[in-house]
Order: sequence, then structure tokens, then C-alpha cells
Amino acid sequence: MLLELSKKQHDIVSRLSYDDSQYFKLQVWQEGIARYVEYKLALIASKDYQTTTGFDSLTDVISFNKAADEILDNMMLVLPRMTLSEQKRLTFYYVGFAEGLLLDRVAPDWKRDYFDSIFNLGNLLFPTPSLANLK
Repeated sequence: MLLELSKKQHDIVSRLSYDDSQYFKLQVWQEGIARYVEYKLALIASKDYQTTTGFDSLTDVISFNKAADEILDNMMLVLPRMTLSEQKRLTFYYVGFAEGLLLDRVAPDWKRDYFDSIFNLGNLLFPTPSLANLK
């Protein structure tokens, strides 16, 4: 499903004007990955972080594990049937989140190169082969 979404995103971008496609890539790179980071931090915190009694006494507190589950459940519910016309700006969050998960699978060291591929996760997902690799 994640690979299909990435291909769908590249199809959407190919139909946009140059300026609009650059804006789309920027927002996916920035906002979508921010959502991915929020999810990953909740997962890490659910395993390795002990909350304070002050935090636990808040009336609207949920566990980090529940927060991670809610993010993932929401993303996986919307992603398969997501349309740009319905999701509008939220599309950036869904696409970037999915691309972060996909990158974890296909290029585990992608975070090291994140700032070298400013505004374009596609460079990390589908790197251009170097001439040395074509021999």
C-alpha cells in the first residue's frame, strides 16, 4: 500500500505546474515528515519514557502507545481512499507520513540524507543511479 501511495503521489505531482509541484514536495518533505516524526517519537516514548505524576494527572492525557496507535490507525484508514480534492492540505501529512514509513523499509539510513534532499523525498525513494552503477 505504501508503494502504491508513493506512485500515486508522483502521478499527482507530474500533473501539477512546476511551482505547484515544488510547493507539494516542500509540504510533504516538511509537514508529512513532521507527522511521521510525531508517530515515531510516540512509539519510542511508549517504550522508554516514564511520565511524571503531573503529566499523568492531566484530564486529557493518553498514553504514548495509544497516541502512536491513533496516528497509525488514522493514516491507514484515510490513505487507501485519499483524494486531493477531499483531503486538501491534509494530503501533505498523509503522503509524507507514508513516505517516511516506506523509506524506513527501502532505505533505512534515509534520515542521514534527509537534509541533503531538501524538499524532495522522491530523491531518497527513487535515487538517480550514478554512472558507476551502470557498468
